[in-house]
Order: sequence, then structure tokens, then C-alpha cells
Amino acid sequence: MNFQTCSRRLALLVSISLSLFSLPALAVVNQSVEFPDAQDVRSVTLVIDGDDTVHEAEIKDEEDSRKAVFVLPDGSEGKSAVLHAEIDGEKKSYELRITALPFVIGAASVAVLPASPGVTGFGSATDNSAWIIVGTIAGGLVNSGFLEDIANQSSADASDLLSTLGVTGITSFADADDNAFASGLSLGFGWQFADESRLWLDYDAKFVSDMKMSAGADGNVPMSASMIDAESVGKAETNIQSFRIGYSRWFSPTSQFGYRLALGSVSVESDLSFMSTIRVDGSDVDSFSGEDTLDDNGVIYGAGLEWAPRNSRMPDLRAGVMYEQISKLNAFDDNKMWALTAYVSVGLRLGSRRQP
Repeated sequence: MNFQTCSRRLALLVSISLSLFSLPALAVVNQSVEFPDAQDVRSVTLVIDGDDTVHEAEIKDEEDSRKAVFVLPDGSEGKSAVLHAEIDGEKKSYELRITALPFVIGAASVAVLPASPGVTGFGSATDNSAWIIVGTIAGGLVNSGFLEDIANQSSADASDLLSTLGVTGITSFADADDNAFASGLSLGFGWQFADESRLWLDYDAKFVSDMKMSAGADGNVPMSASMIDAESVGKAETNIQSFRIGYSRWFSPTSQFGYRLALGSVSVESDLSFMSTIRVDGSDVDSFSGEDTLDDNGVIYGAGLEWAPRNSRMPDLRAGVMYEQISKLNAFDDNKMWALTAYVSVGLRLGSRRQP
């Protein structure tokens, strides 16, 4: 066998091996989308339902139309998807279903999405702008420093009381837990724009579990070996109600993450109850209880991170984390309250419109 024959057989073997190795790469779906009435088509992307991958198209200018060609993974046929495109300077979205057959090279199934009314092919263009109703449930942490101030004042009052009784060796303490779990409900009404950003007004109510405090002082009874102490324990049930203007927007047309902002007026009401006890050598000698209500109005503002599956299905489900802060309130010793909550919201569009 001469050298030339060996070279030919080796080249044939390499060619067959490369062909076999590349066979899996043929397992794709080629989907073309034509825009026959458009003059300029840019930024064409496709997101398949259930997959976060953003597929970018190769845009081709033909004689009387514009064409976007996608190379999609095997198994895409029959799945729903959302196509985003900038057509003649206007951003539009299309709900569609992949119809190309796998393992077909080239434009397997051309779908025409006109820029004019009367959408044909596998999708329909939708304008997501509409009036919306948004309901939200939330849960998280609320913090305020006003119970700490009350505990410190109670500790000082207890020390003064024992001092007037002539008690010596006085020591005092104060302890407050201003962190409490809060559950919340809100209902809002507003407008959703074509890019699914939202502007709405809502009523929000947060129900805060008990915040607790304890404070007191103790010392030695003069001319005896007895100990005397004065202690106060209390709790606060707080409700926070607000009317807020909210705004949310996605980071990009295909992103599943966005931001949320809120600004509004707030009313804070806290019902305080306490019990004060004086003991000598551990035995109660006197006690009294009391109640008080603190309430004030202020401003609430906040920001958060929001997530949602971008499938344009109803109802529109979104989830996120929100940080809110309340301005200084005079009735609460100029303390600022803040809340960190996780939420889930459900939005209902009151009708939708077709793209013109």
C-alpha cells in the first residue's frame, strides 16, 4: 500500500469520525420569524416557557421583509414562548408556540408576525397595558426603639422610688425586645403599562405581635438585712396602616427580576400594658397595673427586589422582599420604625388590548 492510498483512507476515516461526532449538534429546532411590514427590526429575543435562557436571533434583511432566525434546543417544539422585538423603534412582545420540527436544517416552519393588525402564525401580539387589582400577603420583622426608651425610663423611675425610701446600694436594669413578627395584607388598584411595569395605590395593614420590656431596680433596706426591688414588665401591641403609591419595573424586557418602590402616609398605633410590683425579700408587698395608647402619623417609604415567572399567564403571581422605613414619630420618642418583609402578590388585569 503506497503512501498516497494511506493518506486518502486516513482522510476518509477522519471525515467520517467528525461527521459522527457532530451528529448531536443537528438535534436543534430552527425557527424563523418574518416581519414583512417592518422597515427596521432589532433586539429580537425569545424566552421559552419554563426556561430562563434568553435566545437571541440572527436578523436577516431580505428583499421585502425582515427575518429573525433562532436556533433552539431539541425538545422546544410545541412549547409556549414569548418573543420580544424592537420593530420600527417600538418595543413589542408576542406570545407564540414553537412549531418547527427537530433535526430540520434551515427555515423549517416560517411564522409571519405582521407589524399591522391581524396577527397570523403561531402567536398573537398582546399589549399588557390594563387596569389591575393587586392583592398581597406579607410576613417579616418590624423593629422600633420606643420600648427601649420606655424601659430605660422605667428603670430610672424605679431607682428614684427606692432612693426616696432611703434604700441603699441601688442597682438598676432595663431590657427591651423591640423586634417582633409582623403579618400584613394589602389591596391595591392601578395601571400596568405595556412593558409590565406597574403604578398603583394600595392600602396596607401590618399586624405586629407583642413587643416586650422589663425594667426595675433593687437595693438594701436600711437597718436590716432585707432586700427590696421594684420591677415593671410591659408589652406593646402595634398596628401599622398606610396608604402607599407603589411602582415596580423589570430590570430588562426578558428579566425575571425587577425592583419595587413605595411611598405613602402611615398611621401607627400601639397599645401598651404594664404591671409594676414592689417586693421585699421576694414577697410582693404592692403592685399596680396600667394601660396607655400611643398613636402618630408619618411618612413610610421603601424599596424591594421582586421576582416573577415571565409567562404572561393569569393570575399574575409575583414574590419579593421589601424594606420599609417610617419617619420619626413624636409620640414614639422620635424613634424610626422599620420593617423587612417577604411578600407574595397576585395581580388581576381588568382586560388587555391587542397591539395596534
